[in-house]
Amino acid sequence: MSAYWRHVSTVFTGSLFAQSIPIIGSLAIARIFAPSEFGEFSTWLALVSFIAVVVTLRLETVLAIVEDGEDRAKAVFITLATTLSMTCILSVALYILSSFSIARAYLPEQPVLLSLIVPAAFLVALNQIWQTWAAVDGTYRKLNTMRLVQAFSIVLIQIGAGLRYPAAVSLVLGFVIASGISFVTAVILMPRFVYGSFFHHDMFLKFFLRYKKFPLYALPADSINTAVAQLPVLVVFHRFGGETAGYLALTMRVLGAPVGLVGKAILDVFKRYAVLGIRESGNCRNLYIKTFMALALASIIMVICTVLLAEDIFRVAFGDEWIQSGRMAIWLLPMFALGLVASPLSYMVYLVEKQYVDLLWQVGLMVVAMAALYGFSSSRSTLIGYGVGYAMMYMVYILISYRLSGGGN
Repeated sequence: MSAYWRHVSTVFTGSLFAQSIPIIGSLAIARIFAPSEFGEFSTWLALVSFIAVVVTLRLETVLAIVEDGEDRAKAVFITLATTLSMTCILSVALYILSSFSIARAYLPEQPVLLSLIVPAAFLVALNQIWQTWAAVDGTYRKLNTMRLVQAFSIVLIQIGAGLRYPAAVSLVLGFVIASGISFVTAVILMPRFVYGSFFHHDMFLKFFLRYKKFPLYALPADSINTAVAQLPVLVVFHRFGGETAGYLALTMRVLGAPVGLVGKAILDVFKRYAVLGIRESGNCRNLYIKTFMALALASIIMVICTVLLAEDIFRVAFGDEWIQSGRMAIWLLPMFALGLVASPLSYMVYLVEKQYVDLLWQVGLMVVAMAALYGFSSSRSTLIGYGVGYAMMYMVYILISYRLSGGGN
């Protein structure tokens, strides 16, 4: 266990800097861009995040369970080829959808924003593949470098562009350019991905037959999960306007920071050690319990700090016009607090290949989220209902993942 927590500490340190950079950058961004512009960018980013999940078919999650060496390199190659193919298909699909009035209501009005959705999603997917690869290989320093470059690039370019032209398009262009820089950095750090001997159609066939559960179950499950996570900004933008969506987007960025910081650091190490435990003894229950206790402690600290300080932090850090974001942080606290515990541990469904369980849970989550987002008349009651419903579903997921840690039975 000492090696486990030492590696968690290594990833945590890198994640601390990587997660701190967007928060510090938000101090400048909130004063450069109006809430409505930030809301428009966040709506665009929600669409990008969803498409980035779809184009990979969630095959990058396979990397955690394949053997080190050539088998994993082949898995990376197949994932890359699949991602490129899916990106081309979705480009055509998005072009067709943009001609329908119903779809246009949820798509950006500016042509440049619309045209950059798929390229941005492709870059996000590529960065996710490389970062997952680094994590499962145990090269945590390279992983930290990738995330730091990504975070620094996005913040610096967005601030620089905003100083010249404080509009949503500057935030979008800054994100796309920075994602490209991050990907180039990742390839330089881990360039082992082109192998001539891999070009065999039977290799693809065997791979998809062996891991068919991932596109069949994990893809729809994670697509639903990403949609549910991004829906608040999209629905709030559609129902209550860009300004309210901007407040919400900043809330989710700031409150999501500790969840991303602690959750990603532990997940990156947990999935490697958990799969080793399952291979050696058939379960990882002891590792699961100790990880759960650490996450629960972090969650309690987060709750106390948010309740006591949220409104003051947003007012002092971002200005009086953003104090509404501090109020929203308290409304959504149940979701983020339990998400901090549940999200890293939910990876158990992939490690024991029980993706259908995850899919069923995600469908239930979608029903709960849609009922909350469209079942209340005010933005306050809508977000409170969404946060409480999400938290209740997280409690169910914690119980499921605990059971699966015993070996999937």
